[in-house]
Amino acid sequence: MQNKKISKNKVVLGMSGGVDSSVAACLLKKEGCEVLGVSMELYSCDKPLSKGCCTPIDRLDARKVCEQLNIPFDILDLRKPFRKNVMEYFASEYSKGRTPLPCAPCNRDVRFKALLEYANSIGAQWIATGHYARVQKNENGTFSLLRALDLKKDQSYFLWGLGQEELSRLKLPIGTYRKEEVRQLARDFILITS
Repeated sequence: MQNKKISKNKVVLGMSGGVDSSVAACLLKKEGCEVLGVSMELYSCDKPLSKGCCTPIDRLDARKVCEQLNIPFDILDLRKPFRKNVMEYFASEYSKGRTPLPCAPCNRDVRFKALLEYANSIGAQWIATGHYARVQKNENGTFSLLRALDLKKDQSYFLWGLGQEELSRLKLPIGTYRKEEVRQLARDFILITS
């Protein structure tokens, strides 16, 4: 598929429905970015889940934040790649007596791949999340993933598998903040997730 003309101001923000990605949306808007929020449907379930990653309740919260901030919102159906790259991987590793970290292959093989594909399809230069980590452009033009300034909340280990393509287009707006500051920003922005 032919990519649309790239807008250097447009950002596709992966939204979990929590305070971190909600504040990331506010910071990106404050920076002057045109933000589009997306959540991911990763699995189907018969019972409502109140806790976990990317539950229907989380997607509803993300939608409410986007409505509050007057930014577009979309849901990406990633159930098939999530089952293959995360659930089957986890089951296989666990059956071998290993303790896998499902977030790393999810980020590498599902979440960020989908964010980039979606960004390309709508002509967005950037992708973003509410992870506590930072990206640095090096003198030789490559990009490095760095730990967050708040080492207690650092999530760079979840993102270790990202390559140069992802890192070169990734914004991590809360990576330079401490969690307490993010919570205060959520109150200052009067977010429903504060």
